[in-house]
Amino acid sequence: MRSGVELLTRYAAYHQDRRNIATHFIVIPMIVFAVVMLLSRPVLATLDGMVVTPALVLAAITALYYFSLDWRLALPFDAFLVACLALSLLVAASSTPVWAASGVGLFVVGWIFQFVGPTRVRGEATPATSSH
Repeated sequence: MRSGVELLTRYAAYHQDRRNIATHFIVIPMIVFAVVMLLSRPVLATLDGMVVTPALVLAAITALYYFSLDWRLALPFDAFLVACLALSLLVAASSTPVWAASGVGLFVVGWIFQFVGPTRVRGEATPATSSH
């Protein structure tokens, strides 16, 4: 397995344009938040009053993965995941149309920017992640 530094170095080499960096700074968290939001509504179990959702399980696995790469990388990302989980629970508690439209809407808009961004910024047809 590659280290976190190796993965980020390779990714950073591909993303040097300021507009691309700014787009990713907004779009990647948007997509992550959308996925967490969509996975926050189904309840897998309740353990001593704590609701266990697919979002919580996936966040725990992802947090462990990031810690296995580099704890300095993991700390800010995991803080972001905790914030996503907290906000997602609020949205998940709303009506089904609001929850679904919020999650799907953020996800679709995020991916539109992901695919349009490389074309507009670097003149490429696909994002860098498609070749990784």
